[in-house]
Amino acid sequence: MLGQRLITGTLLAAAFAGALLWLPTMALVYLTAGVVLLGAWEWSGLAGLGAGVRAGYVLLLAAVLASCLRFWPTAGPTLLFAAGCWWLLVLRWVLDYPRSARWWGSAAATAAMGVLVLVPAWAAVYWLLARDRGELWLAAVVVLTASADIGAFFGGRAFGRRRLAPAVSPGKTWEGVCCGMALALAVGVLLAGPLALGGQWALWLPVVALTVCAGVLGDLGESMVKRHHGVKDSGSLLPGHGGVLDRIDSLSAALPVFALGLVLAERFAGLRI
Repeated sequence: MLGQRLITGTLLAAAFAGALLWLPTMALVYLTAGVVLLGAWEWSGLAGLGAGVRAGYVLLLAAVLASCLRFWPTAGPTLLFAAGCWWLLVLRWVLDYPRSARWWGSAAATAAMGVLVLVPAWAAVYWLLARDRGELWLAAVVVLTASADIGAFFGGRAFGRRRLAPAVSPGKTWEGVCCGMALALAVGVLLAGPLALGGQWALWLPVVALTVCAGVLGDLGESMVKRHHGVKDSGSLLPGHGGVLDRIDSLSAALPVFALGLVLAERFAGLRI
């Protein structure tokens, strides 16, 4: 299983790098929208929707994404702040699970939850790509999140003792999270050069740390939904990883929180990006 996971992960990383290097910006925007719509199909399955309703759900998500193309450039910061508030609510639900399922556990509520998870993630991709050196910023958040996942996976296997959220995901440990954070911060230091951040460590590293914490929350949020609905993996498209949602769960929270962190650091603390 680990070997299969590594092979799939390597192929996905190569495909992502190739897309960043060779695709025009809007092609990247549409490509990531396609990934989000695949995630929407899987999320509708988690919610227990019927086949016909699932197709309608994906079409609804497509319409919402299309509206973001029209309004996002001007409404971006406000919507990023709303996304940050949303993930604080998810944190509350994760901490209170299984009691919190009374708020989101029905098929309709879980389906609505999927919209709030997936749309801000894609909108953050669009916001990042619209900036100068947007491909670099998108690559940065993906690399940081992947580094945290890798550090948590291997650190948890080697040192994991204290479970992070046993009611939601018994396999995750505090030791794994700390290893993931340490690796991501080290990678963040290395990324400061390509991102031309100079010596702005006091502003950049908190954004990195906040992004890592959001990625952990995104992972736990999907795990909570899967556990409540009795599902192990969101799909089987990616050997060793499960479905698309199983691969982008951390990014679903990390992307909007990373973008929001940049907005706040730039506007209120003088980060030059």
